Amino acid sequence: MRAFELLIRIFLYLTGSALQCLAFWQWLFPASLPQAVPYWPLYAGNDPEPLVLVYVAGAFLQAISVCGWGRLREKALYGRFLCVVLVMLALPIVGSAGVALIILSTAFMPRDDSAARYTSYSLPGLMNQEVEPPALSSQALREGLASVLTSASDPRRRQKALLQAQHLPLRRAVALMRIGVGDDADEVRLLGYSMLDRLERRLETELGHLRKRLEKEGDPLGNIHVALASLCGEYAYLELTQGKVREAMLDEAISYQEKAIAVYPCAERWKYYARLSLERGYLENADYGLAKAREFGLASARLHVFEAEIAYKCRDIKRLKKVLAHLTASQSLPPVLRRPLEYWQCTTPG
Repeated sequence: MRAFELLIRIFLYLTGSALQCLAFWQWLFPASLPQAVPYWPLYAGNDPEPLVLVYVAGAFLQAISVCGWGRLREKALYGRFLCVVLVMLALPIVGSAGVALIILSTAFMPRDDSAARYTSYSLPGLMNQEVEPPALSSQALREGLASVLTSASDPRRRQKALLQAQHLPLRRAVALMRIGVGDDADEVRLLGYSMLDRLERRLETELGHLRKRLEKEGDPLGNIHVALASLCGEYAYLELTQGKVREAMLDEAISYQEKAIAVYPCAERWKYYARLSLERGYLENADYGLAKAREFGLASARLHVFEAEIAYKCRDIKRLKKVLAHLTASQSLPPVLRRPLEYWQCTTPG
C-alpha cells in the first residue's frame, strides 16, 4: 500500500470516528459542547435528524477507509462494505475501536512464513495434438445406435438414438429409421414413421419442382435430367422403396441419365450411368458405362470400386483379383467387397 493512500485512509477513519463521537456525545449530553462553535450542525435543538446524518456520515467514512474507495467498484466487496457500515452504526465507538484493533493486529502482527501456504505442482505434459472426437459416420457409432434401438429397455433412450441417426449417412440412417418403425413402443414407431415420411416428402418435393422446370424451360444442356436421375437414384439407393417400385425408380433414373448423355456426353455422366445400371442389375450396361467414362478421360483409380463390384457380381474371379490389387481396406467400399478384399490380402504373399 502506498504511503499517501495509507495517510488518506487514516485521515478518513479518524474523521469518521470523530464525527461519530461528537454525534454520540451530543446525544448523551446536549449542553456540554461549547455553543460558540460556528455552523456546527449538531445544534439543532431537539431535532434528531442532524445527529443521525452526522453519525451515518461518520460510519460511511470509516467503512470507506477500511474497504478502500477504489475497490468498491468490485461487486464482491459490496457485501463487505455493507457489513462494516452496519458494524459502525450498531456499535458506536466500540465498533470503531474494534475494527481499528483488528486492522492493526492483522497488519503488524508477526507472520510465520516458514510454511508454504500453497503446495505448488508442476504443469502436466500437454498433448501436441488435439483429441479428435469420433466421426459421426464411424462404424462404432453406427453399431452403438443400432444396439440401443434393438436392445435398450427404455423407450426414451431408443427415441434419442433414433434422433441421433439423423447425423449419419442417409443410407445408414434410413436403415435405423426402419428399425424404429418396427419398434413395440408407439412413440418410437411414430418417430421412425415421421422421419421417413419427412425424407420422402423432401425428395418428392424436389422431384416435382425439377419436373415442372423441365416442362417450362426445357433442358438444352441436360443438367435438369442429371438432377432428376440423381434424385430418383437416391430414392432407390436409400432403399426408401422396395421390390418393383425400387426397380421402377431405377429405370426412371437410368432413362433420365441416358437423355442427359444424349444431350452432352461426359465422363461423370457415364460414370453415374454405370452406377445406376449396377444398382439395377444391368451389369453389361454398367461395364459399358465404365468403359465410356474411361474413354472420356476419367482416371481408372476412380472406377476400381465399381469395376470390382461388377466383376464380383459377374463371378469373374480373374478380373476381381486384378482390381482388388488396387484397393485398400481403408477405402470406402460397399459391404459386398470387404470380405473378398480381406481374403485376397490374406492369401496374397507379401
